[in-house]
Amino acid sequence: MKMTNSTPIWYKESTLWPIPQDWVIVKLWDLWETFSWLSWKRKHDFWSWKKYIPYMNIFKWSIIDNNYLDLVLISKWERQNKVCDWDILFTTSSETPHEVWMCSCYKGSDDNEIYLNSFSFGYRLTEKQRNQPLYLTYFFRSELWRKIMYKLAQWATRYNLSKVNFMKTNLPLPPLPEQKAIASILSSCDETITGTQKLIEKLELRHKTLCQQLLTGKKRVEGFDGKWKEEKIEKYITYTPREIVKPKEDYLALWVRSHAKWIFQKPDTSTNENAMDVLFEVKKDDLVMSITFAWEHAVAIAREKDDWWLVSHRFPTYIFKEWKATSKFFKYFIKQPRFKYQLWVISPGGAWRNRVMSKKDFIKLRITIPNLEEQIAISKILDESEKEINHTKQKISNLKKIKKWLMQQLLTWKTRVPKAYLTN
Repeated sequence: MKMTNSTPIWYKESTLWPIPQDWVIVKLWDLWETFSWLSWKRKHDFWSWKKYIPYMNIFKWSIIDNNYLDLVLISKWERQNKVCDWDILFTTSSETPHEVWMCSCYKGSDDNEIYLNSFSFGYRLTEKQRNQPLYLTYFFRSELWRKIMYKLAQWATRYNLSKVNFMKTNLPLPPLPEQKAIASILSSCDETITGTQKLIEKLELRHKTLCQQLLTGKKRVEGFDGKWKEEKIEKYITYTPREIVKPKEDYLALWVRSHAKWIFQKPDTSTNENAMDVLFEVKKDDLVMSITFAWEHAVAIAREKDDWWLVSHRFPTYIFKEWKATSKFFKYFIKQPRFKYQLWVISPGGAWRNRVMSKKDFIKLRITIPNLEEQIAISKILDESEKEINHTKQKISNLKKIKKWLMQQLLTWKTRVPKAYLTN
């Protein structure tokens, strides 16, 4: 953009930055007035009666989610500030500078008495006819603006931002029709993302229900009707340690996360971290568990990318007897609450986190599962369900990238909204 004497200038990382000639630069204190959060509240006041907007509601979403409100006790003689429609709310304190002064717009609800949590401030526009709250909200959540906030954030025991310094900051402002258009575009992105997120929640609930029904025999796959057998788990797996001499250099190590999440890879692990002289190799489809945290459900099935990585003696590995069981079925079976409870029972110990599972007791666990053919049929159904969830999650990821790109283009005037789409 060619600069002229009449070109408005703004700053980007302490340098002058030309903005379109039809944009203006204003001080934030010219646009609004502030109001503070709930005052004189103690911990036991946050339990019932009146609704208030929690900190994380502001942090997570561009527009306040009215389904995510908490309760606080407000006496009738108290004079507390209420949140009004189209107020812009900010977080003012955080443990990291990246979370300071995140903002969200409150569009309103059926409840006309909503309050604001601690560590937040509200801003009420004084020129709503001129400035769009939604446009400002998106601008304040943009990477461009966040970089400015990082520099202004002050740190003591937490990162904070002075309201005075914030209100002194200059703001580049497009004409009202362009504000409306930009806000409309980004709002549409948010609505699509929110709708897709709700779809994911429904798919995850369906998947959880399928697991509960299919893995317990409450619901049978069509074509199968035989009674399930209760047998010791040793009938389906074999303890298979693949011992090797500990490498003299850093090696690729595996750990098993608690709560049946997944296997965690730890590359470049120092040989000094393990005092044992031997380690053990892991192969795809192994059942791997932590004897130290089995009570916390630290169990998983090894993936192809875990092939030949190493574990210590605290992570025993088992292979499945191919004529009796399949790892694809057990990938879901071991995540069930019943299996977690069984692991907890065979992990004795006095201290809360010092509970070591007995490998001898583990292979004696009694489980009830179907024959191999039905295991395969069940795993196919659950695989398809999980695949649909992952596919939808990828959609959300792509939508967020699109929104981020649009914000980078529209809020930094790299791309202007065509005049044909502007309305007064």
